[in-house]
Amino acid sequence: MANLAVRAFNRIKGSQAARNDFIEQAISKWLAQINHRSNWIRKTWQGAHDLVSARDVAILVGWDARGGIHDFAVTYARGLREAGFTVIYVTSSPKIIERDVPKMLAECALVVHRHNKGYDFGSYRDGIGLIPNVTALNRLVLCNDSVYGPFTNLKEAVFDRAPPEAADIWGLTDSWDTYYHVQSYFLLFHAAALQSKVFKDFWDKFLYVKSKSYIINNYEIGLTRKFLRAGLSAGGIFKYRDLVSAFMQFYRSLNATGRAHLSPEHNALIDTMYKLVQQASPLNPSHFFWDTLIVDHGFPFIKRELLSANPMRLPDMYRWDEIIRATGSYDIGQIENHLKLTLNKRAP
Repeated sequence: MANLAVRAFNRIKGSQAARNDFIEQAISKWLAQINHRSNWIRKTWQGAHDLVSARDVAILVGWDARGGIHDFAVTYARGLREAGFTVIYVTSSPKIIERDVPKMLAECALVVHRHNKGYDFGSYRDGIGLIPNVTALNRLVLCNDSVYGPFTNLKEAVFDRAPPEAADIWGLTDSWDTYYHVQSYFLLFHAAALQSKVFKDFWDKFLYVKSKSYIINNYEIGLTRKFLRAGLSAGGIFKYRDLVSAFMQFYRSLNATGRAHLSPEHNALIDTMYKLVQQASPLNPSHFFWDTLIVDHGFPFIKRELLSANPMRLPDMYRWDEIIRATGSYDIGQIENHLKLTLNKRAP
């Protein structure tokens, strides 16, 4: 247990170091410039909802190795629609199982199948290109299916907490990894951002680069930096600083009352997080704070990677179903069914 902090710290630093493959990134950028095209769309299907008159649009991005559209993704699209958004679903799967398309069409204006170029940001760009007039929108959401949820009403849990007067761009969570940025698995743009020159330039100059490091450095982290430098504002709905402050209060109170009721693994995790915070090493909020986010802050999602890989080796992940059930009426069976199809060498 004593080495848990060191191992977690090394994993964090290792993920950052892996993005320093600058020669490979430069080659990938050069190839993307040579093979540049306006989009990588293969096929579109017209859904049940009108896109032309929409003023609040959400682009939901998915991927599945077999080409399926899973029920948890349909539930996500429905949650966005019920929060007032017209949804475009974009999948970059190698193929698409067409019998799955109708259930998504019921929630969307369009279902789009595209080549897997440029990762999620490539899908975001191709989805944006299908909106008749982006500058006429009040709000645009870019999100992906790397989460299960929503467990609660998105209007109350998310959108009511993200007004345009407080920030032009919102992420569900924000991060200080490398540079400050809002995490790109969920981005909300208000009208001021959508009508800005930096928004147009960002997507006009986008390259479908086949390098995850390049995408993270230049588009995920780079997006927030470009908008901040242009004078626009950005923030996290579930702020990292608030989560860290709450954790430090919890840590002090726990030490005062005693820890005998906690498992050795849980105690080791708490000490690991404390050491990392003290070292100013940025933690991934959607991983390290996953349970308190849901229980104490009303966070309506859980990252799929926590259940499929648990890369930071967090203890007590077996409690995920108990914690989600306590939030309301979300159908846990959707997660269980997806895990049965995809989980490899792990038990949920």
